[in-house]
Amino acid sequence: MKESLKESELDYLNVLVTSGIIPEDKVVPVNRKIEVVKNQITKYGNEKKEILIGSSNIPKEDWIHDLDGKLGIIVGVKEWEQLAEQYDEATKKFDLGMLFFQICIVLGAVCIIIYDNPKLQKGFIILMVVCGIIGIIMSVYGYSIAP
Repeated sequence: MKESLKESELDYLNVLVTSGIIPEDKVVPVNRKIEVVKNQITKYGNEKKEILIGSSNIPKEDWIHDLDGKLGIIVGVKEWEQLAEQYDEATKKFDLGMLFFQICIVLGAVCIIIYDNPKLQKGFIILMVVCGIIGIIMSVYGYSIAP
């Protein structure tokens, strides 16, 4: 926003100078103001760039923003987007692992209910163990891909 406001101010000052509205004795101070505004536009453009891509992706001499008095530690929006995607993928694996753990618990409860049929109970126990193993595998996989 600052950059846009300064660009508008620069355009306004340039129009004033080129239209001849400013008296001759005031043109030099206005031209100095134009240079100041141009420098501010450049500064704000560099700030925007650092915010978007992060300090680690620009040369050290272009670092502008400080965080607690330290330069070069700004994490850019694009870096945050990449981290969010990685965490999202890991979270999906964790959620799938939890689903299998919950299915495992339900199958265990069914095993308790059908205590009078040993064959069916054994089948549910096997399914319960398989779902538990799948849940463990998915959770470990989600943990391994988390940044």
